[in-house]
Parts: sequence; structure tokens; C-alpha cells
Amino acid sequence: MSEFRLAQKGIILNIKRTHILVQKYLSSKYNPLKVVNKFALPGGKMEFGELPDEAFIREVEQETGIIITPLKPIDIWTWIYDKDGVKTQIVAVSRLAEFNRGKLIVLV
Repeated sequence: MSEFRLAQKGIILNIKRTHILVQKYLSSKYNPLKVVNKFALPGGKMEFGELPDEAFIREVEQETGIIITPLKPIDIWTWIYDKDGVKTQIVAVSRLAEFNRGKLIVLV
């Protein structure tokens, strides 16, 4: 069995465009050995029937609690993983976004 999914990751800029938002993964259901305790860009998979901007806003809010304004795509890449006998190909799009509201912590 196999699946195909679209995902988005965001380069989210603060209001002054001097910082980007990253998150530290404390767990991962797909690839824990690769991502746990590492920093990454927020985002995730689109659900069937979602528009790309809606999915991007939803995923970033679920992962970080902030609200963004999606901007243009930057890059695209793909990978395949196998979990419980199901091979899934992810096509991921990185996108720019602007911070709208929520709580940001600046680490220096």
C-alpha cells in the first residue's frame, strides 16, 4: 500500500523581518531518531479538500499557537518513508509567511 501527501513548511518572519520562527521537536511519530531535540520550521500535511493557504495557517497555528499570513512558495522537495508497511511519499513546499499575532519568544 502507498500514499501521496502534500506538506508545507514555513519560513515565518517577525514583524520587523529580523527573525524567523523555529520550533524544537520534543517527539515525532514519523521519524523520531532524525528530528527529536532538533530545531525545524513549523508546518505539516494538507488534509483532503483543504486549500494550501488554509492548511498552512492551520498547521502553523496547531504547532506554535501563532497566526500567520501566507506568502509565496520558495522551494519544493520530496521524500518517502515506510511506516507499518505503508509507503508514503511526501512532497513538501517551503513558503514565506508573516507573523500576525500570538506569542513569540526571541532566543539570542
